[in-house]
Amino acid sequence: MAIDAIIFDLDGTLVDTVGLHATAWRLALERAGYGVGEDRLVREIGKAGAFFVPAVLGERIEADEGDALREAHDSLYLDLVASREVRSFSCAERLLRAASERGFKTAISTGSARDGVERVIDATGLKVTDLVDVAITDADVTSGKPGPEPVFAAAERLGVAPSQCVLVGDTPFDVECARRAGAVTIGVATGAYTQEELLASGARVVYADVAELGERLDEAVRICSPGSIHLTREVLDGLMGEALGEAKIALDGGNLPVGAVVADGAGKVVARAHSRTETSGNFLDHAEMRAFGKLPGKVDFTRRELILATTLEPCVMCYGAAMGARVETILYGLDGPSNGGVDRCLPMRSPGMIPPRVVAGIRIDECRALFEAWRRKHPETPFVQDLLMRV
Repeated sequence: MAIDAIIFDLDGTLVDTVGLHATAWRLALERAGYGVGEDRLVREIGKAGAFFVPAVLGERIEADEGDALREAHDSLYLDLVASREVRSFSCAERLLRAASERGFKTAISTGSARDGVERVIDATGLKVTDLVDVAITDADVTSGKPGPEPVFAAAERLGVAPSQCVLVGDTPFDVECARRAGAVTIGVATGAYTQEELLASGARVVYADVAELGERLDEAVRICSPGSIHLTREVLDGLMGEALGEAKIALDGGNLPVGAVVADGAGKVVARAHSRTETSGNFLDHAEMRAFGKLPGKVDFTRRELILATTLEPCVMCYGAAMGARVETILYGLDGPSNGGVDRCLPMRSPGMIPPRVVAGIRIDECRALFEAWRRKHPETPFVQDLLMRV
């Protein structure tokens, strides 16, 4: 779908500071009596500090010493930036300028402390905060990567929906942050993770570094936005409204209130269906599967631009079918915690296959209300009981 904003990670993406962070963490842990090698620590750089300590030392030490360890790291990191050569990656400034010149809104979103960002800017000469529209640091969020809040915060400040954004980052934590926010990721293999690892984590496309990304920026954006529709909040709500209409038909006909529509890259609905599992007795009669069955002859699957909107998170079967049908974006209302496929299906590695962008929680109250209506009529349905207990 058409992209309106590009959000850039900082450490390991624009500036070569992953090693400095790993050294600062090693020294901070050593002072507290913990010996952890930098080869282990570097794999956790990119996580927010609140996630870093328990990942390395466990929840008990996080509870007892987490804040002190983070303070020690931040202080040591500032000392290292002052005492060692710090560089930005080649062509980082050119990439930022190219993004702005193409009309994209731009931001950096980093888990680093604001003091650290300012020191790095001074040390590298990369005036990143002058080159982007918005800068998000750890002071602007309550919970950092791999959670979605860094993308949420940047998107809000930029005045766009997260689904209109792409995040450029160097770790699987960036990919997870973007995925959970409803954005997509362009990877750069300049941190501790390889191109293969970033693709396996769900990045849409991965380049060797920001220099290569700058040279191929138009290609990267086309991969991230193959359709022409901009996924604004109004567009998301409109497509979910179509799916809700199908869900109401299902409910009135004695079926679980799951409705689905498929739209093309311009946002035109080309197929619609609702669940019929109860009345048909066929447990494969899911709304999504029935909608997919109506697509042959109507769409060019090779364009990889389809949008699926469904009132309930697709199950493993339907999510897998969506990937097989080359669906670009999945919108849904309610989470399906007991059988949802979003967190259970790994990205497909076949040529041409990419993980769909997933945007959750669209018109969630209306989706929930339909299932509550079903429960009032059918209080004995275990799946619905479980679903509504979890939301």
